[in-house]
Amino acid sequence: MVTPEFKANLLERVDIVSLISAQVELKPRGSNYLGLCPFHNEKTASFSVNSSRQFYYCFGCGAKGDAIQFLMDYFSLSFIDALKELCQKTGVHFPEEQSFINPTPESMRKHQVRSDHKKLLLKAARFYRSRLASDSDAICYLKKRGISGQVAAKFHIGYAGNSWNSLKEVFSDYEDNTDLFLVGLIKKSESGNKVFDRFRNRIIFPIFNKNGEVIAFGGRTIVDDSNGPKYLNSPETDLFVKSKELYGFFDAQRFIAKSQFVIVVEGYFDVISMHQAGFKNTVGTLGTALSSSHFLQLERISREIIFMFDGDKAGRRAAWRAAQLVLANLSKQDVLVSFIFLPQNKDPDTFIREKGNEALAKLLKSGIPLSTMILETICSPGRLSSVEGKSIAIAKLKNLFKSMSEGIFKRQLIQAAGQHLSCSISEFGDDGASPKKKYPEKESHKGFSKKKYELVASPEMQMLKVLVRDIENLKSVSSEDRKWFMKDYEVILTWIQENGVIGDNQSGGDNLSNEFKQDYGMSEDMIQVVNKALKIDPVLDNVLKTEGTLKEEFEFLFVTLKIEYLETKAKNLSTNPEVQIMEIHEIRREILSLKNAQVE
Repeated sequence: MVTPEFKANLLERVDIVSLISAQVELKPRGSNYLGLCPFHNEKTASFSVNSSRQFYYCFGCGAKGDAIQFLMDYFSLSFIDALKELCQKTGVHFPEEQSFINPTPESMRKHQVRSDHKKLLLKAARFYRSRLASDSDAICYLKKRGISGQVAAKFHIGYAGNSWNSLKEVFSDYEDNTDLFLVGLIKKSESGNKVFDRFRNRIIFPIFNKNGEVIAFGGRTIVDDSNGPKYLNSPETDLFVKSKELYGFFDAQRFIAKSQFVIVVEGYFDVISMHQAGFKNTVGTLGTALSSSHFLQLERISREIIFMFDGDKAGRRAAWRAAQLVLANLSKQDVLVSFIFLPQNKDPDTFIREKGNEALAKLLKSGIPLSTMILETICSPGRLSSVEGKSIAIAKLKNLFKSMSEGIFKRQLIQAAGQHLSCSISEFGDDGASPKKKYPEKESHKGFSKKKYELVASPEMQMLKVLVRDIENLKSVSSEDRKWFMKDYEVILTWIQENGVIGDNQSGGDNLSNEFKQDYGMSEDMIQVVNKALKIDPVLDNVLKTEGTLKEEFEFLFVTLKIEYLETKAKNLSTNPEVQIMEIHEIRREILSLKNAQVE
């Protein structure tokens, strides 16, 4: 058997969308990706991959599972071979096979120890939280920081009093319990004669893993003095590694998955203030630099990532380190990454308290795209005033490009760098070759090359059904949008607009207008499309009967079709080296805005 910890750690490192899209053509649909199922023959795409849940499901045949199951079913691998494949891909050490089949007493003991440690930490968290309610100084401090009682309860904020051994109240074996040392709740004096609490006179922030289990604590002193650090974290343990955890992620993940958008800040109070202000898709890096694990975790469940830093020199240095790390780890081509710099001596917490929510919302729209951040940092005008300066810039960019995965973004960035420096892209030593697939070839499924009239359940077909029933909706399509709207069915739309009707939509399509057939010289395929649109649809027909309009259905489908149009446009522009990358970013921002509005 595989230990839950090993499997969870392995799957956490895998992006299931990238894994499956190497074999199946996938297209984004809201927070999911859709394609033709590789496990049964179908004409209409029903195979859904959920990036945030790291799970796939086919509505046609019922195939489902995680990355391990996909490799097993798609390549006919054994469970162990699928694990080895993923371990090799992610760089995880694969233990001896025997330990999977017959877990040793040692592995079982470790599993039990981890479970016991989580129970200790949960007990401590409840104790700290109970102490907050009875300490007026701690409550007063939180009120000064603008934190409401409701939000404090949501984040399970607690308080550790000034006593040296307050945890003794909940742990009767306080001085002899070695597990309390291992999880970082207590310490020993240098002489070893005295045992005392790690956290004293501090606001306590429980740190939860993505499953909602307490794995560590952070503490902020309520009295600023020079006797100790302002912030203090639990030491790293088997449960807690700072470079793998994001503060607030457990609460934020469903909002990130829904909006496909995440804001990254640095401190505990920054995260809490952002959530209180309504920006519930915010996480924090626990006072440490952004790590590869952090970024991959965020990239997996979002399509736009905004990093928020202080505007001082230290903040800009941290942002530059983060930008380089993102470049080296970026694997998805449709992720927007940008950077926000706050005014001097301001962090998100103080900015919100002084300027308000609307000011922050406005600031979030002024982010510096990753590409701009890279080029403006390395290619600042002062550095390019000489041949030597330009040569240094080319060398730095060349090293950055070497760290990047192949793809559209890399090619676009290289093109932009060449234009910025007025040099040939050959200077960077990269030909922008397409990446090779990492898994064996299997017969491809070209599902989306099918003619649209074959996709009976497509948004286009649903839109036709709406329009033939409620013609007034067509009048709301602007002349600008008519340039792209339902272009494959333009002849049908023109007839509707000029004549108001195609046939009897209550007859099951039998009375399709002969005039329509003759005047427009419809092909048999297009006549089939019209017949399908006219067939009785119990849902739409009932809505029209009760509401008298299909306006809501029309508006939803219109946004869906516009998203498809913009995604295709962005994809086509990405392959054109003459197109500025900012133009593509603007289109992607519009796509994200439409998707967010559609979800709401």
